[in-house]
Amino acid sequence: MSSMGATFRQLRRGKHLSLTEVSDGIVTASFLSKYERGLTDISFATLTRLLERINVDIAEFVYFDQSAQSDHSTNEQYLHDVSRLYLADNIGALRQLKSTFRKDHEQLLPLFLDLNDAMLDACIASLTQTTLASSSQELIINYLSSAEHWGFYELYLFGNSLMCLPVDQAITLANLMYKRGLTYVNLQTDNVSAQFRILNNLICACAEHNRLEAAQHFLVLFKRLLIHPRQFYETVKYQILVGMIMYLTGKQDAGLNRLQAALIIVKQIGTPALLAHEINYLQRFMPSDVWQQLREAVDRAPSA
Repeated sequence: MSSMGATFRQLRRGKHLSLTEVSDGIVTASFLSKYERGLTDISFATLTRLLERINVDIAEFVYFDQSAQSDHSTNEQYLHDVSRLYLADNIGALRQLKSTFRKDHEQLLPLFLDLNDAMLDACIASLTQTTLASSSQELIINYLSSAEHWGFYELYLFGNSLMCLPVDQAITLANLMYKRGLTYVNLQTDNVSAQFRILNNLICACAEHNRLEAAQHFLVLFKRLLIHPRQFYETVKYQILVGMIMYLTGKQDAGLNRLQAALIIVKQIGTPALLAHEINYLQRFMPSDVWQQLREAVDRAPSA
């Protein structure tokens, strides 16, 4: 009992949330204080509601305290939906999700409602090539900088918003992630997926801002994650990123050959929308004639 309460207190304080903020409408602040100090017990249903209130997945809580039971946060599906819609370039659905989010997630604290709004705005800004409001940037940066534990929510928040953050801030936060979040990588598959998405977006952001040395550093970290059992695409994506950075660092022929080989594999595994996304993204880094030659070479390659 005391161990679980102390674990909850550690996570709550790590997010800089007060007893009153977290307990409001669920239990009294006095009761929560007693639970954290091991002076009273709490039902699993109430614990789950409190964990949802502080945006901590139950699996992460189990990681800290093995006596807890297993379940999933109701906010988890929402985060998956944001990532899925972003990868599908579905701006309309993202806007619709934002319009209904607050009503559908009334249990969240105002801080997390604001953060989720900022995350959706970042996804939309990235897809529409517009600038994320400075207030939203500051909200995300300040929260991630101060959070003492990076779990499922923090990884998804960063992964879905970093393309709209100043590149230097994104690099700083990524390094912070590896200090405060790597303990979660082996915890659940979703966290590994979040790390892949973060590194992919970060390498692209570095490339777009000509921070090629930083991009190479994060490529090394990306490769290290490939030791985990993953879907085939992550390995192919690594080859695309390597080819892109090779091209940008002066190894044009070798980079183009690497890109062509990787893109043909994407074509052969039967994902035309993904192939189009990857090829179109590369257009921003190449002269039109070079990009067209790459595209035609991939088009000529046989499908599986």
